[in-house]
Amino acid sequence: MNRLHCFAALTILFLLQACAPMQTIVVVRHGEKAADGITLSEKGNLRAESLKTILVTKRIDSVYSTNTARTINTGKPTADSKNLPVILYRNNTDMLSILNKNINKGRFLVVGHSNTVPDLLRLCGCDYKKKDLADDEYDRLFIMKRNAKKCTFKEGSY
Repeated sequence: MNRLHCFAALTILFLLQACAPMQTIVVVRHGEKAADGITLSEKGNLRAESLKTILVTKRIDSVYSTNTARTINTGKPTADSKNLPVILYRNNTDMLSILNKNINKGRFLVVGHSNTVPDLLRLCGCDYKKKDLADDEYDRLFIMKRNAKKCTFKEGSY
């Protein structure tokens, strides 16, 4: 194979990798807690409805939550609007395994906690520097795009 053929083959390989399907994962922390620390406050319920409004026109294939009332109830309005169940996951290792089984496909909503959201971003391969979300940071929304080769994310609020 001459140099031109090698260059052409490498270019095609690079373009195919660049066009590889990407998994999209929306990651949020649960909404504001009620005084009992277990359920969502009125503001937390409004935040869950706001999340549903943001995602209503977006394709979501699965909604995942840890097994707490506040995370489940944050994801439930979105899941209900798309006729999906809220699927429980045990921990970030469990969630990473689920995501890795679907690495080149799927659009997911994952609801976690102030200490699990940053860790999940890092486990998925994103370069997220912050250790935990602050106690009063309930409005962070991360849109992660990943495949077997790379992970990127955008951070916003809702």
